[in-house]
Amino acid sequence: MCGTLLIRKISLWIRWIYLFHIKNRKFWDIEVKKNHCWTWKRFLNVRGTLRPFIVSCIGNGESTSLWHDWWHPIGILSMIIPRREWIGVGFDDMARVADLVSDNQVCWPDRWLEKYPGLIDGPMFCNEEGINDKILWRDKDGKCKAFSCKQTWDDVNAFGPRFPWFNIVWYSNNIPRNAFILWLAVHGKLKTQDRIQKWEIKGNLLCPLCLKVNDSHNHLFFQCDFSCRIWDHFRIKADIRIFYDDWWDLIRKFGIQVSGRSVGDIIKKLVLAGCVSHIWHERNMRQFRAVSRSVFAVISCIEKEIQLKLLGMKKEVKSMKEEVKNCWGINGSKQKENE
Repeated sequence: MCGTLLIRKISLWIRWIYLFHIKNRKFWDIEVKKNHCWTWKRFLNVRGTLRPFIVSCIGNGESTSLWHDWWHPIGILSMIIPRREWIGVGFDDMARVADLVSDNQVCWPDRWLEKYPGLIDGPMFCNEEGINDKILWRDKDGKCKAFSCKQTWDDVNAFGPRFPWFNIVWYSNNIPRNAFILWLAVHGKLKTQDRIQKWEIKGNLLCPLCLKVNDSHNHLFFQCDFSCRIWDHFRIKADIRIFYDDWWDLIRKFGIQVSGRSVGDIIKKLVLAGCVSHIWHERNMRQFRAVSRSVFAVISCIEKEIQLKLLGMKKEVKSMKEEVKNCWGINGSKQKENE
């Protein structure tokens, strides 16, 4: 929203902001007051984060602030030249870059050129496509681009390198509930008994699924006899050919081998998330409610969930092979009935 505000994109909301809040002032120079509404305060407070990324591309210089916009290579002039010096040479806070230009040359006071080396340099960016000034987004690599929400999000947030498992958890066709449980499992943050044992010494700390050892991420996914039978069923059904040593090795290899957007890869991702989520749910039901289901009941529940998800993916279903449709119970008649 701050980007659309600065580039003055035509909208009723932008007009209202300029009429009642900004008026004849610069967005960068407005003070935060107690009587401002919460939304407007948030816009003003985020200015410090956005300031290094927003630059002015000079055309005729009539809409760019001489002091408060970043148009000069040495930086924002209001942060370099004291205000009393502007007033001393006849400028005011509302001065534009055009006020400094005479015969297509930027005319600075002589003593400023000696006091501030680099001031004689021209504008940092010039608009060669037209005469009007433009507001541009300067990304973290120093390249100027048209403003976009995606570019802003990537530059403002200090993201680290993308983890190899990212695409197996977060993708457009995931099942949010299952994806969230898988995300916790990938981080090792599920409240398994090996973690609880640090503060719970007494009690029956055995895996509720097999009653043999303490449950852990490695045990539940998929070393436990109960979960292993579920995983083996879907591993064969979804043609998942990954050999692994433990849970973390499975996630690493799964992220490398199943990172595409094909129907086959989507099904494999749905299978992994579905197995993890439903095994965790079954574990909790047995642990806290003393309610249990058979392996076949859990498998049936996962299959039905994936089937319903695939039925909603109409574009992907069209490119799906017949054997895959038959395997998951997605044939023409069923899809037609659902539509």
